[in-house]
Amino acid sequence: MHVKLAIAAALFAWAGAAHAQGIDLMQFADGDGDGKVTPAEYVAFSQQTWDYFAPGLDKVEVSKLEPIGQAAVKGVQVDAAGFVTKADYLASDDARFKAADTNHDGTLSGAELNASMGNAP
Repeated sequence: MHVKLAIAAALFAWAGAAHAQGIDLMQFADGDGDGKVTPAEYVAFSQQTWDYFAPGLDKVEVSKLEPIGQAAVKGVQVDAAGFVTKADYLASDDARFKAADTNHDGTLSGAELNASMGNAP
């Protein structure tokens, strides 16, 4: 339970300050602290990110999201009304991970992760 509270607090701080201060997103995504994000860690980070910008919602209207939320759903299928569903967002984890892995080594560096979220620490 304490881990979830810490994650929620960290995500709140990240969303509020990431663009203004360039907080390194690795501290939220690199679960084992080894300096790289694996596909499994990315899936967990993706779930946490959805839970932050759309808590309790099954879909969100992209145009009403904060910039960090809009960056998070980049590349996800948007329906005709401008909504992204949680199911589509989570189903796109693999494609978003592969798009972020610009050096194709199967993990994300801090630079790759931050760039994929429109963040420059």
